[in-house]
Amino acid sequence: MVRWGQHQVLNLWVAAKWTVGIAAPGLGIALLLLSVVVRADDKTPKAASLFTYPRGGPERTGAYPETQMPDRPATVWIDALGSNTGTPVVTGDRMIVGNRSGDLLALSLKDGAVVWTVAEVGWDVMVAPVVVGDRIYCASNRGLTAHSLTDGSVVWRKDIQGGSTESSPLVVGELVVVGGADGFVYALDARSGKERWKADVVTGAPADPEGFPGARARGGNNAARPGMAASDGMHVFISMFDQSRVLALDLKTGEARWSFQAKGWIAGGPTVGEGKVFFGSQDHKIYALEAGTGKVAWAFATKWRADGGLAYCDGSVFASASDGRCYRLDAQTGRKVWEYETEVGPDQKHYFLSPAPLIDATAVYFGSWDGYLYALKRKDGTLKWRHRPHDNDEHVGAPITDGNRLYVPLTPLFDFENQRDKKGVHGIAAIGSAQEVAPDAPMP
Repeated sequence: MVRWGQHQVLNLWVAAKWTVGIAAPGLGIALLLLSVVVRADDKTPKAASLFTYPRGGPERTGAYPETQMPDRPATVWIDALGSNTGTPVVTGDRMIVGNRSGDLLALSLKDGAVVWTVAEVGWDVMVAPVVVGDRIYCASNRGLTAHSLTDGSVVWRKDIQGGSTESSPLVVGELVVVGGADGFVYALDARSGKERWKADVVTGAPADPEGFPGARARGGNNAARPGMAASDGMHVFISMFDQSRVLALDLKTGEARWSFQAKGWIAGGPTVGEGKVFFGSQDHKIYALEAGTGKVAWAFATKWRADGGLAYCDGSVFASASDGRCYRLDAQTGRKVWEYETEVGPDQKHYFLSPAPLIDATAVYFGSWDGYLYALKRKDGTLKWRHRPHDNDEHVGAPITDGNRLYVPLTPLFDFENQRDKKGVHGIAAIGSAQEVAPDAPMP
């Protein structure tokens, strides 16, 4: 049975107000409202989880080879969150996810029920949070905040001019690293929020590649548009969308080690494996760079933009690209192992595939703008199944897992002709086994 969850008024309300700054004399004081909604009988899970870090850890591999998802998928529940929904992360028996309505929520993995909500006026939380111990690290249009896992209350905050809307926090040891729209990459003490270093990633940036102007990519008055970062334990590898490049910084000091510029914008963050840094570009290529030097190890040409995130597992790189294809490439050579082509739409064009794929013991999973979640056999790329989480939704985001189910963001596509969303919901769908939905149904 599909369950529809809504923002609910639970048993205990805790409300607080604080002053965030004075714009200028005579302009008054800007106030933000924080509301924390907590279930009175809530008990925070203490056990460590394999899935608390987006994409499987600082390397952002997207691989969980010790798990295996259902062979017969079904939508177990859908939570309609009322606004564009961000990329979630799971910890213990709950999911942490944000949206563009100003909410950070904890949902029960069992049924999608809201455990707590933190709401802040004008907040935009779309990139995946990271959970380490009892802390949630959350990047947003305001900057970076650390929250309590118990009730979502703010432990510390780092305000960043222009925010950090596309840079999911990178936590390595005692540091949490995030890229800012102000043109700096910040490394903060994970417990206190104190700044350890910041790196200027605008001064000395290369000229824009032909046809990919940085100003157009940035929009507004922001200085930069950093994406998700990854790490090999020695470096921070961060993609700069507007600069069409990947930059390597020393993890301890923030000093630049190398820079590589592609010939097109880079939307997906890097993935690290086998001493290499993998990423795709809108110049229609997937790249592998040597992690220590930035030297190109290989480049693979796709049939259109390769602007999503990648996955790495057991010597292979997996990419779901905007050319409507999923690729498996040899991580050492870039040789194509297999390619799966999705169906074209009524206009005879391929639908975009949503970044980034997820890997388990036997399969590759990715969402598509055709409204389906796909599962391919890892070995040969043949279709294992495809499942539409909700009939009226046309965009299925990048999947995550808790080891038993898949969870995907849902978004109705925008109707530009009528300037409104098409049919569907903004929310999260839990994809489990068909046996969960119909326990008495005979197995095939």
